[in-house]
Amino acid sequence: GSPKKASDSQKKAADKMSELSSELQAAQKAMNEEENTEDMQAIRQMLSNLIQLSFDQEALMGKVKTTSINDPQYTSLAREQKKLRDDSKMIEDSLLALSKRNPKISPLVNKEVTNINMNMDRAQQALGDRNTSEAQNREQQAMTSVNNLALMLNESLEQMMAEANAQSKAQCSG
Repeated sequence: GSPKKASDSQKKAADKMSELSSELQAAQKAMNEEENTEDMQAIRQMLSNLIQLSFDQEALMGKVKTTSINDPQYTSLAREQKKLRDDSKMIEDSLLALSKRNPKISPLVNKEVTNINMNMDRAQQALGDRNTSEAQNREQQAMTSVNNLALMLNESLEQMMAEANAQSKAQCSG
């Protein structure tokens, strides 16, 4: 009767392993879904911050366009550009963290973040030098990079939401 007992205990062990494997897969899946939810929330926040930065940059461009270089207020425009540059730093840190977790977007994020930094710095310098046309050009280029990042994040968010919907539909029908 000993081979039968050994066979039964092996079957019980195999069943237990199968059960543990299923539990582990379910836990892994739940963790992935939670990570995706956190990523989607982070992306929504970054998207909101980028849109605000874009609007702020556009508003500053309007002021630069209408403020004479002889106006005493002109020097405050350089300070305002510096504040936008400082605000972009926080967004940059979040974007770079996201791009490390998602290698597909990394090259675009790095390129646009570099462009934003360079153009905002040069815009601030041009404002300090009272070079309005150069400042406007650099502000426009910075804004374009901000908008490119916002579009890319929006596409990523839509893709993540579509994948999440597809997974939940598959679970319901499965």
